[in-house]
Amino acid sequence: MSMENIQKIYNSNIKHILGGNEDYFKNLRQDLVSNFIINNKLIKNNESLKNIDKNVLNNLSFRSTSTTLNHQRLTNEALDSSIVIKNGSNYDFINLDDNKVIVNPLSSDLGLLVNRLEKNKDLLKDDYIVNLNSILLNSGFDFSLNDNQNLKVIIIHKNDQNESTIFAKNFLNIKKNSKLLIIEKFLNNVSSNSNIINYFELEEGSELLHLVIQNNTNDCNLQFTTHTTCHKSSKFNQLIFNLGDNSLRNHHYASLMGEHAESNLRGLFFAGKKNIVDNKTTVNHFSHSCSSNQIYKGILTDEAKASYLSKTYVDKQAQKTDGYQLSKGILLSKDAYFHSKPELKIYADDVKCSHGSTIGPFDEEEIFYLRTRGLNKNTARALLIRAFCYDFLRSIDEDSYVNEVNKLINEWLLKYLH
Repeated sequence: MSMENIQKIYNSNIKHILGGNEDYFKNLRQDLVSNFIINNKLIKNNESLKNIDKNVLNNLSFRSTSTTLNHQRLTNEALDSSIVIKNGSNYDFINLDDNKVIVNPLSSDLGLLVNRLEKNKDLLKDDYIVNLNSILLNSGFDFSLNDNQNLKVIIIHKNDQNESTIFAKNFLNIKKNSKLLIIEKFLNNVSSNSNIINYFELEEGSELLHLVIQNNTNDCNLQFTTHTTCHKSSKFNQLIFNLGDNSLRNHHYASLMGEHAESNLRGLFFAGKKNIVDNKTTVNHFSHSCSSNQIYKGILTDEAKASYLSKTYVDKQAQKTDGYQLSKGILLSKDAYFHSKPELKIYADDVKCSHGSTIGPFDEEEIFYLRTRGLNKNTARALLIRAFCYDFLRSIDEDSYVNEVNKLINEWLLKYLH
C-alpha cells in the first residue's frame, strides 16, 4: 500500500472521519499519511505487519457511517449493563448507572478525543495497523469507572452492512480500587473489515477481567489491538477466544508501571480452511515486584496458518520481576502451519523469567490408547482437544462465558473433525 493510496482514501472521506477538518486532526493525520508506505520489504521486517493477511492491506477500502446514540434496542438479548455497537457507529448504552460510570461516543466531544490521543500518542507508534486506525478513525467511545466500584459490562460488536469498514478507538479508565468485568463479543456475519483498539488504564488497586469471544463469519476481517497501562497493585487478566473464519490479527500489550502490578494475557484459537491468525503479546516491566503470564494455545486444520510472537521486556529498574511465556499448538492436518517466537529482553539482574513452545500433531500413542478403550478416532481426537483447552476454561470464573465457549468449541469439532 502506497502513501498515494492511503492519501486518496483519506482525502475522499475526510468529512466522515472523526475531527476530519479540525486543524489538530488534519496535522496529526497528514504526518501519519506522509510516512505511510507499506512495501514487501517492510512487511518482511516489521513485526506489526509480517504475519498479517496481505489481502487486508491490498483490498483496503472505506465506507462511511455516521455515529448515533441509539434510543432503540440494537439487540433482543436480555442484558445487564451493556454497550452494543452496531456497524461501528450506532451506540446503545444499556443499564449503565451514571453514579458508577461515565460513557460517551467520541464523536460527542472532540476535545476529549484530542486529550485521549495526546495522552496515548507515544504508545504503539511503530505499529502500522494502529497508525492506519488513527488516519481513518471513524468511531469509538470513552468509558470511565469511578473509584471503589464493582461492575460487569458486556460489549457487543454487531455488523450487518456489507463491505463496511470500522476504525475505532475505545478508551477505558478503571479508577482506584474498582473492579471491572468486560465480556466483549465480536458477532459480525457479513463481509467487512474492523480495526479496533482498546486503551485500558488501571489505576492503583484496580482490577480488570477482559473476556473476549471472536466469532466472526462470512469474510469478516478483524484487527484487534489492546494496550493496558497498569499502575501500582493493579491486576489485568485477559482471555481471548477465537474461532472466526477468515483473517484475524490479535495484538495485545501491557505496561506495568507501578510496583506489584500484574498482567495475564491468555488466548485460545481454532483455525480451519485457509484462515490466517496473527497473534502477538508484549508485556513491558517498568517497576519492581511485578508479574506477568503470556499463554496462547491453538488448534489448526486444513490449510490454516497462525503465528504467535510473545515478548517480555524487563527494564533495569524492574527487579524482582516474574515473567512467564508459553505457546502450544496442535496441527490436525499436514498443511496447517503454526509459527511461534518467544522473546525475552532483560536488563535487570534479579528476575525469574522463562518461556516455552510446543507445536505438533497428536501423539499417536494417546490416540491408540483411547481407541483401545472403545472410542473411535474422531471421538478420541475431540477428547484430547477438550483436555488441551481445559486449563484455559478452568481459569475463568464466569459461567456464562465458559458455557458459550464450550458450545462454540463443540460446534467447531463437529464441523472439522471428520
